[in-house]
Amino acid sequence: MLGGITPKALVRQYGVEMTADGRKVSEVPVPQKPSRKDPDYQVKLAEYEAQVREYQDLIRNGYSLIDLRGKILLFLEAPHQEAFMVLRPILSHDEHEISYPLVEKTEKGQVRTRKVVVRGWPSTIFCTTDIKYIEELATRSITTSPQTTEEKVKEVLALIDQQDANPWNFQETEDTLFIRRVISHVKHIAQEYKVIIPFSNLHEVFPKHLVRFMRDYRHLKGIIKAFAYLRFPNRRIVEKDGQKYILASADDVIDALKLFQAIYETTETGIDERILSFYHNIVEKREEWTLKELTQEYNKQARRKVSSKAIRNWLASLEDIGLVDSEPHPDDKRVLIFRPVKGQEIWKIMEVPHLLVDLLEKSYGEWLENNPEIRSHIVRSELPVLPHMSSNI
Repeated sequence: MLGGITPKALVRQYGVEMTADGRKVSEVPVPQKPSRKDPDYQVKLAEYEAQVREYQDLIRNGYSLIDLRGKILLFLEAPHQEAFMVLRPILSHDEHEISYPLVEKTEKGQVRTRKVVVRGWPSTIFCTTDIKYIEELATRSITTSPQTTEEKVKEVLALIDQQDANPWNFQETEDTLFIRRVISHVKHIAQEYKVIIPFSNLHEVFPKHLVRFMRDYRHLKGIIKAFAYLRFPNRRIVEKDGQKYILASADDVIDALKLFQAIYETTETGIDERILSFYHNIVEKREEWTLKELTQEYNKQARRKVSSKAIRNWLASLEDIGLVDSEPHPDDKRVLIFRPVKGQEIWKIMEVPHLLVDLLEKSYGEWLENNPEIRSHIVRSELPVLPHMSSNI
């Protein structure tokens, strides 16, 4: 859990110094100067000086390695902007190893460039209200905005009362310990097993009208794999060419689509859930509105009133993402008319479950036909089940 971090702290706290040939500096033997009493002193001294030059070259041309494989980074506050710039291509999964030049001062005050290599793709969780981070993160991650209803605030206040009145009831419970064991176990399984998603036509049900959906599609695939790992006791295993795979099922795909459908809108738009609720509950209900009408309608339904300026800012956000259009009123050019822009019905197939099941069954059959030898590599799952863990998760 990180409360915020700078680029240098990221390197110094998590970096391991490596030599140019990929060895840990701490494991490379330091050349030892020969004793003057040694009869072959001059020869060994020349060898020592050559070893020192080689050693110094290894260190000088080395790098700091930050290995983020298998890590979960939870940022309780948005990281330093420069640190975020370091993380940005990692969040995009551009390359498995990414090099960065980092300028720093030596103990003698000299400026030098240090090479940093970041390896792997961690799971990252960001909690922030800073709009510049939200816009950047929205294209590289799954984004959701919690609702802040009065009922929810009431429940939180009641929970705080309970925590203060009965602190012994809020220690780490069996449920949280079980969740920790599940996460640890899944991470262990993931080191040995990969996941096969045997549905090559899944892209047919995914939206395609924005370029960013190429990244979102990878997020969906990641959710499918997560379901497959979580349900590994009930999944078939494929052993091929020395590698073991968990075979994802149609259930994993359907549940992943349901989950992604629920967070799709905030992920695509990257805006506040409150603004989206305003759009769906009010703006969409009529063909056109004036700012005054929208403000009155919202305040009529809401317990916490807002100004017309706040409503105008919400409409500007909705216009930016293409959900609202505006034009001058035909009778009064000083007044704007706002109209909702109807979106594409991209999740229509989710409303007809049997069509999705038929599509997945057809795709799985095609996968078996295209890989006729695969049947002999499919075996029963022999993965261990956690204590108290149902095989029907």
